[in-house]
Amino acid sequence: MKETSLQSTKMARMLAILTPEEFKSLGLWLQSPWANTNKKLVSLYNILQKQHPDFGAKSMDKAQLFKKLYPDKVFDDKWMRNLMAALCKQVEQFLVHQRLESDDILSAQLLGKEYLERHEGDWHEKQVGEIINKLEAKKAKETEDFLLLGQLHAELYERPQSTKLKSSQALLLAADRYLDCFYGLHKWRCVTELNERQLILPEGAPPTWNIPQLEQQTQHLDIPALRIYKKRLDLTKSPSMEGYLHLKTAVFAKFEYMSEKDKKLLLYYLINAAISLWIKGFVQIMGELLELYQMGIKEGLLINYGRLSETTFSNIVTTGNSLQQFDFTKRFVNEYSDKLAHEMREDGRIWATAHTLFKQHDFEKSIILLSTHKFTNHRFALEGKILLMEAYFEACKNDDSYLLFLLDFGEAFRKYIHRDKLLSEGRKTAYLNFVKYTTTLMKNRIEKKWEEKWLENFEEQINQEEFIQGKQWILEKTGEIKGGLSA
Repeated sequence: MKETSLQSTKMARMLAILTPEEFKSLGLWLQSPWANTNKKLVSLYNILQKQHPDFGAKSMDKAQLFKKLYPDKVFDDKWMRNLMAALCKQVEQFLVHQRLESDDILSAQLLGKEYLERHEGDWHEKQVGEIINKLEAKKAKETEDFLLLGQLHAELYERPQSTKLKSSQALLLAADRYLDCFYGLHKWRCVTELNERQLILPEGAPPTWNIPQLEQQTQHLDIPALRIYKKRLDLTKSPSMEGYLHLKTAVFAKFEYMSEKDKKLLLYYLINAAISLWIKGFVQIMGELLELYQMGIKEGLLINYGRLSETTFSNIVTTGNSLQQFDFTKRFVNEYSDKLAHEMREDGRIWATAHTLFKQHDFEKSIILLSTHKFTNHRFALEGKILLMEAYFEACKNDDSYLLFLLDFGEAFRKYIHRDKLLSEGRKTAYLNFVKYTTTLMKNRIEKKWEEKWLENFEEQINQEEFIQGKQWILEKTGEIKGGLSA
């Protein structure tokens, strides 16, 4: 039996990505004879209008749609699929047209090509000149701007000559200069990103670059971000607080002259560098980290294509709560959880609320929230389980009856990790070690084995582990216990 549900169709998915305003505009598009001559598509749109954007299990299926469109005909699956494909094609054309209307540079560039191909050389020259002037006037240029400037100057040089063009050589030199800018900026971005990625997620043989040659090739280019990418590469090789502060000063000294892409890339790098230093024990950098996040939120630099990643979301919550900035965290979650992908928003809110409760030492409420919610997002599911282990540990310090919950959940978490097919072997080992050392530390408290010598050996074991999740937290708990013994 053929599948007749709309839920899994390309048509349903394409219509669902349209905003309510766009969906309304699509209706006008379909009614225009210039855009569409198939009147059945207008009828199909009108039927689907009430269901947009949710075409789930309760929505009308293909057979029911066909019946409404063709009351006197027997259902024809192929006919219906062709009609739906035609609507998809119209949505694609509508989206392209909408993009073209909103992109002045692209529209002007295409119009210039039309003039050129229709042998209106003076109109083409004027159109291209206006685009060049707009791009050159930009305070901060994207790599795409440099590339387009190079192409436009080359286009002017290559077209049939006009008496208005005084110097063909100047056009070639300008094209060469802008293409150098495109290559240099793009190359430095790639080199520094690949270098950092190789340190975090090694993938095969490490790539090699001739950095002195790249420096020589780009030293004549007046692009503020280039020198900063070199500093970023140096800091990646030798992380230090001094190097981080030096890079941060360099970034913000030239920030207003950078493109949005460079601002985002370098802000994220400063954030990652600060996190790396915090993991190495520079706890004072947490305040710096929160300031970076707050600036990124204010400037919109942490949002990509209207979405906030779950990693950035959880890191901001963790940073704010760790500094006891609970009002900030609450405002952030209320205002920005909707920027998460739709399917993970509820997971993000629950985890963030439980994390805040945990940091406020309300372990019982945090435990109830985490143990009663069914997480569907992989990252939030793992972070929720880690947080629940930590909450059980903290509750057990005041109430021995929580030990059984800690041990039972630890065993369930261990089985979950073994079944998880998305985790690498290294990550699995890290999570398993977290469970092992967390439960071991608390079991030895109950068995009254907490003594300075045992705790020192325990710390040594932790420090020798190559893979362990929550290493800083376990060492912090061990240090608190040692401090309590000496007191």
